[in-house]
Amino acid sequence: MPSPRSRSSRSRNAKGGAKNKFKRGKTVKGSKKALPPALQSLLLGLAIALGISVGFLWGQQQQALRLGLLVGIALGFGLGLVIEQSTSRSAKTLLSLPSWRSLLGSMLVAVAIGAIANPQVFLLYARQAGIEPWHPSYPQVGAAPGFRLYTDRPNPEQDQKIQRFLTQFRTTVAARFLNPGPDSCAVEVYLLRDEANYQAILRNFHIRTPYGFFSTLPNPPSLFVRDSTGLGTLTHEMMHHFVYCTFPAGLPTWVDEGVATLMEKFIAIERDGQLTFSWGYRSNSRDPEVRHKMSIINLATALSEGKDQDFFNAFFLMLYHQNHLAPLLIQLHANPDETGFSTLMATLKASSLPDIQWQWQQWMQTDALALPMLELSFVAWANETEPVDRHLQQYWQWDTQKQMWLSPRREPQAVIPSKENMARYQ
Repeated sequence: MPSPRSRSSRSRNAKGGAKNKFKRGKTVKGSKKALPPALQSLLLGLAIALGISVGFLWGQQQQALRLGLLVGIALGFGLGLVIEQSTSRSAKTLLSLPSWRSLLGSMLVAVAIGAIANPQVFLLYARQAGIEPWHPSYPQVGAAPGFRLYTDRPNPEQDQKIQRFLTQFRTTVAARFLNPGPDSCAVEVYLLRDEANYQAILRNFHIRTPYGFFSTLPNPPSLFVRDSTGLGTLTHEMMHHFVYCTFPAGLPTWVDEGVATLMEKFIAIERDGQLTFSWGYRSNSRDPEVRHKMSIINLATALSEGKDQDFFNAFFLMLYHQNHLAPLLIQLHANPDETGFSTLMATLKASSLPDIQWQWQQWMQTDALALPMLELSFVAWANETEPVDRHLQQYWQWDTQKQMWLSPRREPQAVIPSKENMARYQ
C-alpha cells in the first residue's frame, strides 16, 4: 500500500503533466509563423521588380537612367530584405536588436527615398562622380568642328543661322584672341526656347541663373542657353568652353569671366558670305553699374574674389583697347599663374596692383567715355546688311584701327541701337 506521501507526489506530477500538456497546446502571444519558402521568394521577387520599376520611371523623368537604375536596385533589394525579415522566423539577436539584414534593408530604402525626394542633390553628386552623364533628350539640329547644336523646339531656318554664327565666331576668336582648342574638344550647345525646359535643366544641375551656363560635369561638356537672352549670352558661355579647351589647368576666375564678359557686346555683319565681328563697345547695362561703385572698388579684392562681372567687363575693355589682352592670354598659356597678378603686372608694365587700379580709373574717366554703348548685340545677315549699313554710315563712324563703330562727336552717352530699332529710325 502506497504511502500518503507517495500518492501526493504522483498527484502533483499528474497535475503538472496536464498543465504542461496544456501549455504545449496553447498558442503563445507574439510568436511568428514563417511563410512557406515559395511565398517568401515570390514576395522578394515582387519587391525587387517594384523597386527597379519605380527607379526606372524616376530616372526616365529626371533624364538620369543610370542613377535611376541604382535607385531602383537599392529600393527593390531594401524592400526585399525588410519583407524577408518580417515574414520569417528568425532567432533573437543580442539585446533584441533587429538583424543586420533588416538594418541594411531599411538603410537602402531610406537612401532610395532620399534620392527620389531630392533629385537635384543626388544628380549633382552623380554627375560629379561620373556615374550619370548628361543624356540629351532634344534633337540635334546642327554640328561643326568644336560643337554640336541641340534645341527643344527646332526651327530649321534659325538653327542653320546659329550654326553658321557659332562656326564663324569660333574662327574669329582663333584669329583675334585665343586658340579655341582642337576640333575634338567639342561642346554640346543646348538652345532652350521653352521656359519650362530651361527651368527643368536648372533644377537638374542645381543652378540658378536667368541667362545660361557652361558645365564640365557631363562628358562631353555642355552649354545651356535661354534663347530669349540673346546672342551675347551664347558668346559669353562659348568663351568659357574655349578657355576650358585651351587652358587644361584652368585660369584665374577673373580672367575666365573677364574675357567672357568682353565677348557679350558685338556687332556682326555678313558680307560675301562671311561675318565680320566688331567688339570693344561699352555695355549699356554693365557700364552704368560699375561707374556707380568705381570709387570703392579695390582691384586686388575684386580680382581675388572673382565675382564682380560688371567690373571684369570694364577692366577687360581697357585691356582690349590698350592691346594688352592677347599678350596677357599668351603669357598665361605659356606660364601658368595661379592668381594671374604677376602676369598682369608684367603685361601692363606696372609695379603694383594699386598702380593698375589707378590706370584703370583714369581710363574710365577719359578714353572709355569715347566708346559708344551697345543696346543689344546682333547679327545682320545678308538680307539685312543694306539697311544696317545705311544706318551705321549715317549716324556713326567706322574706326579702322579699333575695328569698331564710334560716335562722330565721341559723346559719352551715345548708344548704338539694336538692329530692330535701327529699322524704326529709317
